[in-house]
Amino acid sequence: MPWQIYGERNDMFTFTNPYVLLGLVVGVLVALVGSFSAGVRYEAGQNALATQDAKIQFDAKLAEANANARESERLSGIKMAQADTRYQEQINATSQALSTALKRTGNSGLFVRANCPTIGPSAVSGDSTSAGIGDGAQAVRLSAADGEFFIRFASQCDTNTDQLRAAQAVITSLTGSQ
Repeated sequence: MPWQIYGERNDMFTFTNPYVLLGLVVGVLVALVGSFSAGVRYEAGQNALATQDAKIQFDAKLAEANANARESERLSGIKMAQADTRYQEQINATSQALSTALKRTGNSGLFVRANCPTIGPSAVSGDSTSAGIGDGAQAVRLSAADGEFFIRFASQCDTNTDQLRAAQAVITSLTGSQ
């Protein structure tokens, strides 16, 4: 019988022997599990290599984007410096032109139209029409110090206005909005 454990020597190694069949099945299963395990490890290794390649490519693109951003910042800084220089030159030219014009006319004083309050019995009696501000028919010259103060103040206001316009122009040029 083919399933006998003890028998002739040739019967022990036939494929009809249940232990031989069991050994073949176990061997095939071990081979399949080993192949599967090796395949999984190989695939994991390939995935790790692909991930590493993707990380290297991402890092390269990130470095390039950072370099582009730094270059853009540098160019924007140059543009802002140029715009600032132009506006400062315009401010200086305007200030020099105003100063030259005032020197040529010899009239650097400022005049204010005002009505001076009257001093007398009507001002004391509480009559509100006697003193006050009228149509400013009388021109009064300010002192030189006051006139210079107002000229400097107006010049500073013009400077601030020009600087604000320059800042708006720079922001507009950087953002591309209008």
